Amino acid sequence: MTHNRRKQKSKKNHPITRQTASQQTTSASDNGMAHSISNEVRIFKWMLFAFPFLFGLFFEFTVAFAGIILVVFLLYLIKKNGQIRLACNLYSLLLIFVFLSYLLVLPWSVDWGIGLIGFMKFSTVILFILVLMQFERAEIADCFNVIPWSGCAMVILTGMTYFIPDLAGCFIDAGRLGGFFQYANTFALFLLIGVIVLAESNLINSLEISKMAVLTGGMLLTGSRITLIMLLGVLIYYAVFSKKMRKTVIIIGATALAVIAGFFLLSGSLSTITRITTIFSDSSTLLGRLLYARDAWFMLLKHPMGTGYMGYYYLQPQFQTGVYTTRFVHQEFLQMGLDAGIPAMMAFLFVCIRSLFSKSRSKMEKLILTVVLLHACLDFDFQYLVILYILMMTLDFGKSKGYAAGSALTAAKVSLIALGVIYLYFFAALLTERLGDRENALKMLPFNTEIKIYALSQAQTAEAFEYWSDQVLAQNKTIALAYEGRAAVAVSRNDFDAMAENMDKVLQNDPYQLEKYQEYLKALETAMNYYNNQGDTKKLEKFARIAVSIPERLDAVKNRTSKLANQIEEKPELELTQNEQVYLLNLKKVIDELAAK
Repeated sequence: MTHNRRKQKSKKNHPITRQTASQQTTSASDNGMAHSISNEVRIFKWMLFAFPFLFGLFFEFTVAFAGIILVVFLLYLIKKNGQIRLACNLYSLLLIFVFLSYLLVLPWSVDWGIGLIGFMKFSTVILFILVLMQFERAEIADCFNVIPWSGCAMVILTGMTYFIPDLAGCFIDAGRLGGFFQYANTFALFLLIGVIVLAESNLINSLEISKMAVLTGGMLLTGSRITLIMLLGVLIYYAVFSKKMRKTVIIIGATALAVIAGFFLLSGSLSTITRITTIFSDSSTLLGRLLYARDAWFMLLKHPMGTGYMGYYYLQPQFQTGVYTTRFVHQEFLQMGLDAGIPAMMAFLFVCIRSLFSKSRSKMEKLILTVVLLHACLDFDFQYLVILYILMMTLDFGKSKGYAAGSALTAAKVSLIALGVIYLYFFAALLTERLGDRENALKMLPFNTEIKIYALSQAQTAEAFEYWSDQVLAQNKTIALAYEGRAAVAVSRNDFDAMAENMDKVLQNDPYQLEKYQEYLKALETAMNYYNNQGDTKKLEKFARIAVSIPERLDAVKNRTSKLANQIEEKPELELTQNEQVYLLNLKKVIDELAAK
């Protein structure tokens, strides 16, 4: 069924409503004359402009808010057009399957509660895909033009905080500009996408060159080495293959030198910008990410159907072969497989690769898709849903067909309203947590394990330790702190068998923390003193043997440690102190004496 034509209104050029590629090639658009644009496209552009300012849609509460906006916008589009357009084909169904898999894995996920919050987050990508289906391809292509404006605004607004110390901590980390993303590497990728959009436009004038200079300057301030190398590659490509862009590339080079000089004069340091020169000499970060990926592959092979959202983070200590703690593996295809399963990962890769070779995709879209996929191989960009939304805009998921039947529209409206209510509830609960009211947030989302872990970390009494440890472990069996809490309660009750059982699980779920082995040794010493006073030599010998086995446990961790682990900054420290070693040697003599009796 064909869709209704949208009413067009004549309006002068606006920063957020630039011409489509075809319009830009005409002399009229080059001269800035008026062109037509629908209200729907205008609204969508403003959404794309604003979403990056919601922390790049990284936090779940901001994503829930975006979900509400997408639901309202879809309802508006359905009412405005009198139909809903759907692309019902293999490629669109595969994309929907990818993000629906975050729900499908819940029965076997590490933590179903956190997994459900994760599905809420990634389900908004499905809504965004549905929004894209309501537009023509040319309209979507035109919407890319808002990205440079959003990037420039963010660079200027957050760049000023270099001179406002009270705000600098919100947007700048170790001298590196992170923008509203609060993470320099993904912010740099967003700015690089803006550079590509400008480079692919047919407008080469002072305004466009100024925007590109701002975006390039912002990328330099991020200090993101991989992204800056990718930028260099993009600029060389345009300098060689585009005569129009050669002058612009020279101007960008001059701008880069000006930014470097200005930064040095104002701060007296070039450490942020010159990070790019240390990519080969200081390889700790890169080697660390290779270590994450190595360990994650073994996890994926053991859990091919996924571990649920944040499952990688919770299972990490059981698979890691070095000293690190990271919520994300810094390799998004591995991350998707770990979160949603290998089938979802393969489906996503298939649609992306197909789109790279699709004749219906422009050079700009393919370039954006390429840089995003390459960057995602070394970072956790897809956790910032703004990047995933942009990637969805580049994919080919077929043509949409309009459905105007009353039953179809009614079902769509009812489903969207129900989704809107759910997103609103999650937004209220997650915002409440973000504002620090964890007690009420937990009442609203009683399955939010992270709040329970926080409560456990703040516990002061044995009763509180026991309650929150049980609450956490009822939902997630991988939290070392919960087993540590149970062990502490067991010691207070002289239940040393329970203490040993729980401390064994602490070491299983936190094997590289030497302090845990030392705590275990102290608890065992308490147990031995207790049973020595009780005259129970069997129990004394039992816990003595556990104590002398601790060096063997440490050796087992050393043996599993990867060579990469010794090439990064945080190296394993798994040696007991000299006093502890002497104590264990003496303890072995006591065991021999007990065995001889």
